[in-house]
Amino acid sequence: MKKQLIDILKGTVIGIGNVAPGLSGGVFAVTLKVYDRLIEMINNIFKKPFKTIKESWGLIVGVLLGILIGFYLIIELIILFPIPTMMLFVGFIVGSIPSIYENIKDKKKKFIDYFAFMIMILIIVALPFIRGVTHEITTSGKDIIILFFLGLIISLTLIIPGLSGSMVLMVMGYYENILRVIRSFIDAAVGLDFTAMLSYAIVLIPIVIGLAVGLIGFAKLISRLFKTHYTTVYAAILGLVIASPFSIIYTMLDTSDPNSYFKNLQDNLVLNIIIGVITFIIGAILSMYLADLEKQKKKSIDIQD
Repeated sequence: MKKQLIDILKGTVIGIGNVAPGLSGGVFAVTLKVYDRLIEMINNIFKKPFKTIKESWGLIVGVLLGILIGFYLIIELIILFPIPTMMLFVGFIVGSIPSIYENIKDKKKKFIDYFAFMIMILIIVALPFIRGVTHEITTSGKDIIILFFLGLIISLTLIIPGLSGSMVLMVMGYYENILRVIRSFIDAAVGLDFTAMLSYAIVLIPIVIGLAVGLIGFAKLISRLFKTHYTTVYAAILGLVIASPFSIIYTMLDTSDPNSYFKNLQDNLVLNIIIGVITFIIGAILSMYLADLEKQKKKSIDIQD
């Protein structure tokens, strides 16, 4: 039971990362040492559904819980206390970098490994500078197809650590409206308004189908790449993780967006920065502590074997 409770906590953090602007659930999955398990879970969900759910129900419940918390708590915290909240996550990511590097520290590096590392950094650094025009969402045939492909893209951002789904959707101009539809669907479900649920479900179903297809396809691809190009994949992941704090910090500094959560902080900027430094340190310490626990757990298993 203790293992499942820990899985729920880890899944909750991953779920939050999938929702909050600029964050990445994949990064938190790597940070919390469950990325490989998630890939394996997605690969096996249709092959061995009962066994997979039995072994990983804690992660699944945690991710769903994290998504709800992300929608109704974390986004509100970002609105009210943007710098302290986001710097907590930045610290959590930065604190995980040494433990992620441990995966390839003793591996022989090739040119392709360094290339993958640099390319991933460039992609994440460039992404926040691209802005998309906000698109309205309708239920026309054309938009249904677009929504399906958006689901595919979202699945890719869930699979690739450091690639923020919210950031990609912002670039494409769909983040705000998709967020609005999801929150409206949840509100309708809570209020048992089935008519409203159906109207929002028409928009969400193509996204969910695209998401499911993408998760299965991309998970199989990543799983195969882990087996054939382990060092290259982890070098790319390391680049994504190292660069992801940049996109979060850039979001905080860029107040040109009229919807920015950070544009009205001038009066309390110094206080916010001081608290942000404290939350950054807390996040980094927590991340390193969790990494150390995982290392001790691994050593204990190795000794028993």
